[in-house]
Amino acid sequence: MINDEPLGDTTTLRNPESLVEIRKKIEEWKQKQATEESQVMFETFRYFKIQYAPVKDDAMIAVVTISNPPVNALNERCLDELNTVVDRLSRNDAVKVVIFTGAGTKSFVAGADIKQFYEEIQTEEDALTLPNNAHLRSEKLSR
Repeated sequence: MINDEPLGDTTTLRNPESLVEIRKKIEEWKQKQATEESQVMFETFRYFKIQYAPVKDDAMIAVVTISNPPVNALNERCLDELNTVVDRLSRNDAVKVVIFTGAGTKSFVAGADIKQFYEEIQTEEDALTLPNNAHLRSEKLSR
């Protein structure tokens, strides 16, 4: 019922009349969820903050700010979170435009986190993982 799928044979239910009340409660819940989602103005993650700005009745702009001081370097965890943020925004039909910006005044994004390379990269295979992941995320952004 929550997924709007047919129930099938309900003749064997002990109280089939209760289905009307259950459907009503599910619809109320869905409306409440839709209202709550439409009123969210900020979402905060470890490295990213999303601010929504309504521009029309059912259209919004999303401003995504990366914050990884001091220069907003992209480490592996940051790239994973970027993937989550992009997926979340792509599922929100009301978002028509996404603007990316960087926190602070030094840079928008410095690029790969060289400190992570130095501390965690031991083999050539390890060295290729981060740039490959970054490339996959940037392809997702361009869609």
